[in-house]
Amino acid sequence: MKKYWLPLILFFITIHVFAQQSSYENQRDEFLKDMVLSFKTEFLWEEKGKQIAKKLQIKIDNGDYAKLASAELFVETFNRDLFVLSNDRHLTVDLFLPKAEKEMVTTPEKNSLFAVEDLEDGLYYLKFDVFPELNEDLKVEIEEIMSSFKEPETIVIDLRNNSGGSDETVNHLAGYFFNEKTKLATSYKWNEKPQGIWTIPKNSFEAIAKAKVIILTSNATFSAAEAFTQRLQLLKRAIVIGEETPGAGHRTATYLMSDIFLLHWPYERSEHVYQKKDLEGVGVIPDH
Repeated sequence: MKKYWLPLILFFITIHVFAQQSSYENQRDEFLKDMVLSFKTEFLWEEKGKQIAKKLQIKIDNGDYAKLASAELFVETFNRDLFVLSNDRHLTVDLFLPKAEKEMVTTPEKNSLFAVEDLEDGLYYLKFDVFPELNEDLKVEIEEIMSSFKEPETIVIDLRNNSGGSDETVNHLAGYFFNEKTKLATSYKWNEKPQGIWTIPKNSFEAIAKAKVIILTSNATFSAAEAFTQRLQLLKRAIVIGEETPGAGHRTATYLMSDIFLLHWPYERSEHVYQKKDLEGVGVIPDH
């Protein structure tokens, strides 16, 4: 009887691998249909979306993706194609890995995300590598930091490693550097009317609103960090020193499209009040 075990094991392994491959191919093909439809009907730019849908359909009809034997290879190839077609750094696809996600869940550290240093003679240095989601605790922490700046002459904000985050936090923080309510940009969302993005000045922080602001950037300054930099720079409220940023200006939502594909889809773009164009694919050009 033992001599039949190995063939049986190999048979069941083959069946399992075939079933997995078939599931991947079915989900891939269904996902591609959904993507074509989404570009046709739900992209931020109607005409551009239709053009992308047409080019994507040609690739599908040519069998470009049918040749890709694994989900990993498909995602890698498809993301390259998405960037070529859209020039959107936020528009990407990931594999859904629930086990890996559970392993990544950790208890948030209570340490501050902000590094603050009082250099000398009214010169202050502020560094943070993400714009966290805005809540009451964060508002209190930011206010405490700003209150620690005594008679500030110059504030250096280091965003060289800032990967982005919350646009609400961007606008809240920007409010400390203006004396009056100021329009920063116009927001455009799919299927909605344009909305102004305003920053509200903070009472009792007139000294900060008058201080010179220097923002440090690099090619790793990304997304919300770019929006913050651009909004202050073009309103003549900050001098930007460093490297040109990559240009990733859209806000995205994440959708589980199947058992294995996660789609990061842009749902909002903004145009600066003075620069009537999108930040995506352009980036921030430093003053120095």
